[in-house]
Amino acid sequence: PLAHIRRARRAGILLDFDGCLAEIVDDPYAAAAHPDAPSVLAPLVEGFAVVAIVTGRRNADIVERLPVPRERMPTLCTVRPRQVKSAG
Repeated sequence: PLAHIRRARRAGILLDFDGCLAEIVDDPYAAAAHPDAPSVLAPLVEGFAVVAIVTGRRNADIVERLPVPRERMPTLCTVRPRQVKSAG
């Protein structure tokens, strides 16, 4: 089934850096990509229409922490949480 999905060029995968590509650690500045992350990402980037890292980190922070050649780097999407005001 996964091989079939990889051939379906309309599918996409969205990943978070912290907790998916890197262990969650107490100090966010100490986070490092799992050593296998680059070799796992490479075939995904080649096979899926979209592979994106959705994160609250700055794009430059992900590029620095994820040793992937530029042509194999997933799309980076920085999401900043909205500030929610309480009704009370």
